Amino acid sequence: MDDSLFNFNLHSYRNMLTSALDKGYEFISFVKAKSLTKESPNLNSGTCILRHDIDVNVNFALKMAQLEYDLGIRSTYFLMFRSPFYNLSSRYSQDCVEKIIDLGHEISLHYDLGYDSLKGYSTSRSIKEINNQASWMEKLFSSNVESISFHQPSQVLLNDGINVSPRLNTYEKSLKSKYMYFSDSNRNISLLRQYKNKANLKDKELLSVRYPEDIQLLIHPIWWILEDADINTVWNKAIIDNFNTAQLQVIATEEKFGNKRNLEIK
Repeated sequence: MDDSLFNFNLHSYRNMLTSALDKGYEFISFVKAKSLTKESPNLNSGTCILRHDIDVNVNFALKMAQLEYDLGIRSTYFLMFRSPFYNLSSRYSQDCVEKIIDLGHEISLHYDLGYDSLKGYSTSRSIKEINNQASWMEKLFSSNVESISFHQPSQVLLNDGINVSPRLNTYEKSLKSKYMYFSDSNRNISLLRQYKNKANLKDKELLSVRYPEDIQLLIHPIWWILEDADINTVWNKAIIDNFNTAQLQVIATEEKFGNKRNLEIK
């Protein structure tokens, strides 16, 4: 089955999670996963670490967080300090993040290590910056940051790792040895591809078909909230959504801005 035949929308996402729950999957946090790995390193216990890297839009993250809350699932939302798309400390973004926390989800730091490479930072400098950003998030949202994910991690990072103790690196070897890692990056569903020869595989079986394998599953809300088949259209709509959100804040706070404006992406 080709990935392009899979239905990327919230209905399919809900069905996928519901089917996994019915099959017996338990959705856990990174903190619990680390303790389970230490206490019982045995594989195939039917646990799933559900994670979201929020690269583009905090509003999309809130919509997904609400869906998961309705299913009784707790996941971890990794937020960027240096996102080119959203300001984490803006009024709107802070409100969205606080609502995600109120729904019982964890928030953590999605760290842009590529910036450090451009600046020529040493590993020790990067670790210092990671701790600074994580501490800033903790103060802003009054919530512990227990784990760190990396935006577009290099192969060196994936191979050698980086010590962010006492926080947990989502790519650290102790997790990789127990939890199979899958991602929906650019709608590339590797979970589904591995079962492309399975007859009559349904969308909702994407995750449940792997039970009881232990999995770390990375989901980007942008690919599920916006249903357009063309990825470029998805990006355009996400940028427009961010602009509209920013504009509403400006209209409410900057009198000289004037009336609402409609801008076209060319």
